[in-house]
Amino acid sequence: MGAAPVTAQIDVVPRKRGSGVTLRRAMLGECERVYAYNAAADVRALSGKPTPILLGDHEMWFARRIADVSSPFWIIEDDGVPVGSVRIDARADMNARISIALDSSARGRGIGRRAIVLACADWRGIVVAEIHEGNAQSRACFTACGFVQMGKHDAFDVYQWSP
Repeated sequence: MGAAPVTAQIDVVPRKRGSGVTLRRAMLGECERVYAYNAAADVRALSGKPTPILLGDHEMWFARRIADVSSPFWIIEDDGVPVGSVRIDARADMNARISIALDSSARGRGIGRRAIVLACADWRGIVVAEIHEGNAQSRACFTACGFVQMGKHDAFDVYQWSP
């Protein structure tokens, strides 16, 4: 269940016909792009760590994440244009955590929903999302993807998706 040992790296998760949304593995040269998605003030405000991200800290984190083959990290593309990132972090408790960040131009268009569905389908194990209680748009998005609210942890609602 979850991320079995990787024998071949998947470059692109197949997209559903007509959706235009694809996922491809993030590459080291995309550090600043992912930084821009995650460092946006509105994204930080609803994250588990609302303080600003220092670029140097992000660069070190990004290099570690790209090297971690047990936890997939994708760039979300809409008709070939990068618009966000989504990752699934493997955990010892087998409840992987999903995290998504979209460029402001991609929000409210169903792109995040399609990216979450593709990421979860590729993972094929239990996925947990921790969503800030003030983020009604994300709660609605994850619910539309089949996530079910399981509880609460501090200021976060905990949702779970099962294959």
